[in-house]
Amino acid sequence: MATALAAALRPSFTVVTSGEIPGLTGASIDHLAVTRDLAPLDSAVPPNPLADGARISDHIGLVVRLARRVP
Repeated sequence: MATALAAALRPSFTVVTSGEIPGLTGASIDHLAVTRDLAPLDSAVPPNPLADGARISDHIGLVVRLARRVP
């Protein structure tokens, strides 16, 4: 899925959530694409369960730290 999305968005965008995401055991169906002036530094999966055992969402959360590329 991410490969097809990346191909469709090139060259204007980069899909930063394609490939392995630390903390995630399988592929994500949720993706983040950014313009070429941003570079992904790292990514993480925040905890989903709340203190009472309920889940925040039926989707996983994705946190991606970005930096502006220097021209």
